[in-house]
Amino acid sequence: MGLRGTGLVFRASLRHGWRGLLGIGLLVGLAGGAVLTGVGAARRTDSAIVRMQEGTEAWDVLVNPNGGTESALQVEDIAVLPDVVDVGRADGVLMGPETIDSVTDLSQGSIVLASDGVVGYDFGRPVLSAGRLPDPEAANEVLLSERAAERYDVGVGDTLTGRVLHFEDVTGADTAATPAEAVAAYNSPDFGALVDLQVVGVGTFFDQVVVDEQFDGGSINVTPAFWAEYDQPSAGYWGAMVRLTSRSATQRFREQVEALVPDETVATQTALEVEDQVDRAVRPEVSALLVFSLVAMAVALVVVGQALSRRLQLDAVHDEPLRALGCTRPQRVIVALGRVALAAAVGAFLAAVIAVLASPIAPIGVVRPAEPDPGIRVEWLPLAGGVVLVFLATVALAVWPAVQAARTRPRVRPVSRISTWLAATGAPPSLVTGARFALEPGRVGVPTRATLAGAATSVVLVVATVTFAASLDHFVETPTLYGAPWTDVVSLDSATTDDISSDAYDPLIDQLEAADEITGFGRLSPGQLTLDGQSTPAFALERSSRPLAPVVLDGRAPAATDEVGLGTTTMDDLDVAVGDDVAVSRPDGEERTLRVVGRLVLPVVAAYPGADKTTLGQGALLTPDGLEAWSPTFDTLGVAVAAADGADIDEVLADLDPGDPSFAFSLNETGQPSDVASLNRVRSTPLALAALLAALIALTVAHALGAAVRARRRDLAILRTCGFTRRQVVATVATQATLIAGIGLLVGVPVGLALGRLSWTAVVDRLGAVAEAITPWPALGVVVLAVLLIANLVGLVPGLRAARAHPADTLRTE
Repeated sequence: MGLRGTGLVFRASLRHGWRGLLGIGLLVGLAGGAVLTGVGAARRTDSAIVRMQEGTEAWDVLVNPNGGTESALQVEDIAVLPDVVDVGRADGVLMGPETIDSVTDLSQGSIVLASDGVVGYDFGRPVLSAGRLPDPEAANEVLLSERAAERYDVGVGDTLTGRVLHFEDVTGADTAATPAEAVAAYNSPDFGALVDLQVVGVGTFFDQVVVDEQFDGGSINVTPAFWAEYDQPSAGYWGAMVRLTSRSATQRFREQVEALVPDETVATQTALEVEDQVDRAVRPEVSALLVFSLVAMAVALVVVGQALSRRLQLDAVHDEPLRALGCTRPQRVIVALGRVALAAAVGAFLAAVIAVLASPIAPIGVVRPAEPDPGIRVEWLPLAGGVVLVFLATVALAVWPAVQAARTRPRVRPVSRISTWLAATGAPPSLVTGARFALEPGRVGVPTRATLAGAATSVVLVVATVTFAASLDHFVETPTLYGAPWTDVVSLDSATTDDISSDAYDPLIDQLEAADEITGFGRLSPGQLTLDGQSTPAFALERSSRPLAPVVLDGRAPAATDEVGLGTTTMDDLDVAVGDDVAVSRPDGEERTLRVVGRLVLPVVAAYPGADKTTLGQGALLTPDGLEAWSPTFDTLGVAVAAADGADIDEVLADLDPGDPSFAFSLNETGQPSDVASLNRVRSTPLALAALLAALIALTVAHALGAAVRARRRDLAILRTCGFTRRQVVATVATQATLIAGIGLLVGVPVGLALGRLSWTAVVDRLGAVAEAITPWPALGVVVLAVLLIANLVGLVPGLRAARAHPADTLRTE
């Protein structure tokens, strides 16, 4: 039979078997679509922040002069620096809510910023989720960040009422000797100016995509016309947003800015640090999508592979007459693969359609508001590559079954040692037969090895997922694992002054000495170092009679002026280890070395919301003297405190005296770093994956049992004629299901446990936190019972069908 004859056979087979091929094509399309959708969503989630930067022309450096409006630094001075492309200014606005209940309400609300008409318009624009940008010439229009809109429960078209103040209004209230009197003065009708602002837009700025919990207050963004209309109601601080010729010029630019005002402190936040923070935050979500894709791929390989094998074996039975007509074995293989290739092409096309239609679900998680172009997105090159891979993988799965099905001579099928041993021990016939059905391919070549491999793979993934989920829960609920040796930071607030010195905390320190409910405390000071030419956020924690112990991974905490502890990521960036020296320098050119004495897990600390922050693996810890020697001077953040279990920190503070009658305590909960918060958001993902994998186990076993029972109808019929009862037939199928599940558990549990622990350790090591993997013994017990139960439940249906089938009818059709 020549090439023309092969073509005729191929066309004839399509006329009679197109329904089965269409079913396989649909199966390939659904499975491939799930894989392509997951991978595409991971890519879109991972790239959202980069596309946001490009679409909004985000700034590269945010410059915050510590002196605020008293600083000698001017935007005009920054604009002429050689690496600057664009620069704009945003001023803090002294505007609070219409009424307040305490003076702390003024420090814990959203920040209010006034644009100069350049920032937020020409560059550094937000991604809008609703509405539009405010008209720069409209004094009553305002744009809110997503967080501020949520905080004040307003949206586009709503009115936001605020009270605009000037420093003379605040200092004029200095007759209010107590916080209560200051609140009464603030709420009086003639204090400041009440304004009604029309919310015309809600959006997200580049540095608001991922924010650490204690800095997540959101922003209210007013126009240049507002700034002029209310006579520049400055809050005393401002920031310059700068775009540079290149990101590589960031450190050089910082040094140039510091040289402009050598006697002042300048804090900066860089786009590079923001990108790193976003990358760490989205990594768990991207990983979850990729794991979903891998699971979907495992499902596809198992289900599609077995479906192809069963289909090709069935076709081989109907192709027997072709041998008599001279159709050779290679020709039969070509015909079989041709049919599969046609189904694979249909499935690959369907997978591409599904991936495109499902693309609007991405990006997911924290970066979804950053997507500059929501909706359907087609990346032609990755999509085309995915379609080709789906086609080739489907055809590749069919090659070996096609070759096996085209064999002209019967092969000697392997015999299982387990079933032979059971027969030798005199085990019941149903037990022996069930073992043979589970472990031996038999005369019809049932894919038993693929079935066992699929079940074992499913159990491995389930156990690994459960182990990862248990470790994740333990990590999120244990703050010391992510570097938080304190629970709160106690600050001082005043309605009459913003100049609160470090010494103002002395009365609080003295009283905390006698507070038994406080297990540890220390004055907390932020800083910024230049280590080996790299700007590094830092802080110092003053030792007290009950010191707070930093979380140390290796070595110890610094105890001398010339010692420093670093986060894991910072150590990697600087290429140093515990015991090495690292160069530290000041803007005046003085340089010395610090000894790295510890690898630490660091909490979130920063001088301002708009400054680079220490967190987990990022930053440095010094002694107070060391920070004073090598860092610009920033205001003390407050006193970090750790309370005993069950103690109410608010009640403790209520019994303490701030020292100055115009002061009030402000309690700032430490909260979770953005990295941990991101992990917290995906806590349910492992459980969803476990459910999906449980479905994979059920599908694998159900397909295997269904195929085995159908393939061995003749064997079961012969057993029935030899005296097998219906109960023995059901017991045979139950033994087969239990053995498949048991072997899967025997292999899958230890491998899955090791894989889950290694995966969790790898994730936490990248964050620079404490990797403490958990072995969830109760959950593993549930997994073992569930797998055995699922296997027997899904095996019950084919078992009952086989038991009800009449032997004579089966043998007649065979």
